[in-house]
Amino acid sequence: MENSTEKQWKLGIDLHINDNLLDGITFHEIITAVQHNCPVIKELTVRHQVLSILNDRITDMRFLCENNMEAIITAAKEEQAKA
Repeated sequence: MENSTEKQWKLGIDLHINDNLLDGITFHEIITAVQHNCPVIKELTVRHQVLSILNDRITDMRFLCENNMEAIITAAKEEQAKA
């Protein structure tokens, strides 16, 4: 049996149509990641950390898109029919 507190990551259940699909990245997040993950801090390591964070965000976005593909298609068709 599925745990009722576990998120399903579905539109209309625990996601809203205006929720962000791709979370932003703050300077603070980059600084903290570099501070904790880079023994030597220089341009190359900062760039690597930024790309790592971005890749994680893109992976999450792809999951959300795929997990909600049918809902996205249905909503787009409904809005298109109204036009």
